Amino acid sequence: DELDRILGLDLSGQPDLDLARDNFLLDCYIGLRIADYKNLREHHIIEIEGTKMIKIRLQKTGNIAVVPLNKKALKILEKRNYDFSTYGEYKTNILIKEVGKLAGIDEPFIKTITLGGKVVEQEFKKYEKITHHTARRSFATNLYLEGVPTLDIMQMTGHTTEKAFLRYIRVTPEQTAIRVSKMHAYFSVD
Repeated sequence: DELDRILGLDLSGQPDLDLARDNFLLDCYIGLRIADYKNLREHHIIEIEGTKMIKIRLQKTGNIAVVPLNKKALKILEKRNYDFSTYGEYKTNILIKEVGKLAGIDEPFIKTITLGGKVVEQEFKKYEKITHHTARRSFATNLYLEGVPTLDIMQMTGHTTEKAFLRYIRVTPEQTAIRVSKMHAYFSVD
């Protein structure tokens, strides 16, 4: 829902916000690390059995990642001529917060942090904490919530251990309960 709200914003006349949105959303749909994302070009797009995919060697691990593309990702890639080499992470991280605010992603949440050895709770609005890395986590989390097997997601994101991957995704207890109830007849009320 939040991604659709960001996608639906009219940012005509605001090229910096439009580019930040495209950078963020594309990575929500493909989940690449920033170093790989910046190297993405049209020759990395392949088609297998009628499905367009990104096939790219990951810089961190040297492994090949193959990620299927949805229509929204393809549209962004075509709009930007498959070139994100000029993408600036720092500037995008600032601008995507503004995009999130414009999209009304302002749900408050509590973040627990340690300051000077003390555990402190701070309240933020969701858009205040959006960064490019949020996109990669969203990709992994959304696929996980859709029931895509963990090992399949790990192949696309480049995670090498399930332990690291499971720390990476952000799933609430409520999301887990909903996911499990949809996947297993044991929880059916019929």
